[in-house]
Amino acid sequence: MRVAIVGAGISGLTTAKVLTQAGHDVVVFDRCPDVGGVWSRTRRYPGVTTQSPAAQYAFSDFPMPKDFPEWPTGRQVQEYLASYARNFGIDSLLRLETQVESVVPDAGGWLVTTKGDGVPETERFDRVVVANGVFCEPAVPKFPGVD
Repeated sequence: MRVAIVGAGISGLTTAKVLTQAGHDVVVFDRCPDVGGVWSRTRRYPGVTTQSPAAQYAFSDFPMPKDFPEWPTGRQVQEYLASYARNFGIDSLLRLETQVESVVPDAGGWLVTTKGDGVPETERFDRVVVANGVFCEPAVPKFPGVD
């Protein structure tokens, strides 16, 4: 099954890992130039740290580096997530600096239109996972019967 994941933050990366390990063909799209979602160098603010200790913030199958402080910085969290992506082969599935313009139902699947280098491209996927996080502006589609 071919799966598109919108968002290369924590949820998108872990979903990509699990689906890839299950044998699916996965592509991860993100408009930022790096992984991490809110931890991206383009989105984090100076001085930001985690609200949880590193041990609680780490993935169970990929501990944070031992030399990280108890409260990792935004840069350290982004580096950790990039390392996670490399470790599990997710980095080869990434299409960074790529905006998802639309996701439209198609017979038995979805047409995903993206814009990376300024040129729109449409691809077909069997499934789409929206993992763009709670800190993004929602875009709720309008369609008959939504009420």
